[in-house]
Amino acid sequence: MASSSRKRRNVPGASSSRGPRVDTMGLQNLTNDQKLNWERLTKPGRAIQETKFADPIALRELGLRAPVQRLMGKVGLQGFLNYEVRTYERYTLEFLSTLTKGGDEEGPFITFHLNDDEQKMYYNEVKEAFGWDYVADDDFLAPGVFNEAIFYGHITNGSVWHARCKSSSIPHPALRFVHRLIAMTLFCHGEPTHLPKFDLKCLWAMTPEGVGCPDWVEFLLQIAWSCQGKRKGR
Repeated sequence: MASSSRKRRNVPGASSSRGPRVDTMGLQNLTNDQKLNWERLTKPGRAIQETKFADPIALRELGLRAPVQRLMGKVGLQGFLNYEVRTYERYTLEFLSTLTKGGDEEGPFITFHLNDDEQKMYYNEVKEAFGWDYVADDDFLAPGVFNEAIFYGHITNGSVWHARCKSSSIPHPALRFVHRLIAMTLFCHGEPTHLPKFDLKCLWAMTPEGVGCPDWVEFLLQIAWSCQGKRKGR
């Protein structure tokens, strides 16, 4: 999966001598910039992890299904609990390598390739595909609305928040589970042991005291675009 620097002949999907020589698994319609994205995504040390999803049986047996549904439902993500898909390496690389953003009179949209064909999806279509039902609320981003120290103290029985706080410091199992789920899926964290301020703010939005709702599609796409330029990480 790493980009090839060795001499090759007639490799399907490899670029010509005028562009980067990248094995794109037989895909022919990538531009040179898209091939460079692909090359960065497949460098040694980078890996595509298998899809993570919630296990409804385990949640029910642990008595966590109802509280997790309430937390996720508060911000329109309840349908995500029933979302189960397989991971396909080529589709993932093709999507991330070709992802762009645009907009027209109908609203913002993304374009990407699937099986060498360009696709277009409006944000509302992305929400529908994931089973999300939310209306983004700018109050979530308003300065001064969220206080990480106060909220973290509430959910950890008085612990003091700092930049390297561990998610294991949250005693409530439903909150811990929800953080792990969104961190490993929406935020693409490999192993979410820490609790960054933004993750904490998303948890706050899920609780009764939280205000506003994140624009999950926008945040997910921002992370996807950031993957194009990174040279390491999962």
